[in-house]
Amino acid sequence: MKVIKLTGLVPVKALVRHKNMRSGQVFGVTPEQARTGLAAKEVELYPVPADVETFDVADFIPAAPVEQPAAAEPAGDVEIPDDWETMQWLKRVKLAQKIVGGELTLEGDEKPLDAAMRIIGAEVQRRAAAEKQAE
Repeated sequence: MKVIKLTGLVPVKALVRHKNMRSGQVFGVTPEQARTGLAAKEVELYPVPADVETFDVADFIPAAPVEQPAAAEPAGDVEIPDDWETMQWLKRVKLAQKIVGGELTLEGDEKPLDAAMRIIGAEVQRRAAAEKQAE
């Protein structure tokens, strides 16, 4: 896409009415705004006259691959005390983090203690079911 050196703007033509720009109007936007408008099909690039000094930038920037952190293996050997439900709340959160092997994933507007209670409770039930099957 051509960027006008003097202004640093990309000339575009509106394909849809947006705020104070009517459809068909030509105006200049930053390269990032142009990319966004092109992706949304709200604008199209407008040709730059030959006598205007420009430089080229990419029409789009490929999304950087999102690096997923290595999933920590849940610690199956984490000891869960019998009185875990009455432990101090921060200790319950830390215990849940040990069980999942990292940070807690909160669901909706869940608080860390609620997530910890859910995770520890599920692990206790999973272990009880595994013991039952082993019998």
